[in-house]
Amino acid sequence: MNVEVLLMELQSTQWNEGICDELWDNNVSVIDTATKTVIATVNVGSWPAGIAVNPEGTRVFVANCASGNVSVIDTATNKVTATVNVGNSPIGVAVNPAGTKVYVTNLLDNNVSVIDTATNTVTATVNVGIYPFALQSIRTEQSICGEL
Repeated sequence: MNVEVLLMELQSTQWNEGICDELWDNNVSVIDTATKTVIATVNVGSWPAGIAVNPEGTRVFVANCASGNVSVIDTATNKVTATVNVGNSPIGVAVNPAGTKVYVTNLLDNNVSVIDTATNTVTATVNVGIYPFALQSIRTEQSICGEL
């Protein structure tokens, strides 16, 4: 079976190897890496700006900047199974190494929402510096980048 990845692209510019976002179309494309063809398109919220995959590869989390939420996609069905309201202008998204929590930067609220992946609910909101825009999961720690 061919490996599938989600493709997110902004004006045909690839941001990361195999992952870019369909910013203007409000969707995420699933790409067959063997044939380099789109095999599915998943509708998400307005202005998808960030994406992360859980460690098992079974769920994808898409931060939708204009709609203030995160779409949860089941990779077996390529369907949105939940939509989680977070804050104002979510952009960065990362999953912890255990796959139990998702962290989402809310650019205009200057905070990070913490989502419990078992319930798809926000369990905490953490105030951070101004304009947090990126998150990266590094082993057991989370890095948060704000204004530099």
